[in-house]
Amino acid sequence: MRLDDAAYTSAREAPNRDDRKLVFESFFGAYGAFKSSLATALSTQVQSNIFVAKASQTCQRPGARCRTPAPCRRASTAPWWRRHTARLPQLHRYFDVRRRLLGMPDMHYYDIYPPLVRSNLKYSLADIRRLTLEAVAPLGQD
Repeated sequence: MRLDDAAYTSAREAPNRDDRKLVFESFFGAYGAFKSSLATALSTQVQSNIFVAKASQTCQRPGARCRTPAPCRRASTAPWWRRHTARLPQLHRYFDVRRRLLGMPDMHYYDIYPPLVRSNLKYSLADIRRLTLEAVAPLGQD
């Protein structure tokens, strides 16, 4: 089986945990061959962001000093970071519930994708259209 992005998306939902682990290791293991290229691309993007921040006279670090006498706006990641880390307990609780529903002793990255419920429902294209239109009807015509 060819494991490209599309195949990985469906294969990571395999019901068998060993299959999911194999898919995960094969897919992300292939990226190992591109470590240097990916690291270079990331480094280039970071350097670009630093340049843009300096060129636009924006202070990117809390407490940083601007090199111009003109006032600059302060961009801080602290509020964003606090909001998201405050929600980590809910995420961890979700993963624990998921682990218990799937009957696993522990959770790994490849365990977050299999469906929790099985369904044998089949829909025709006409049913899908009708259900979608009914679902979005409260949003209005636009």
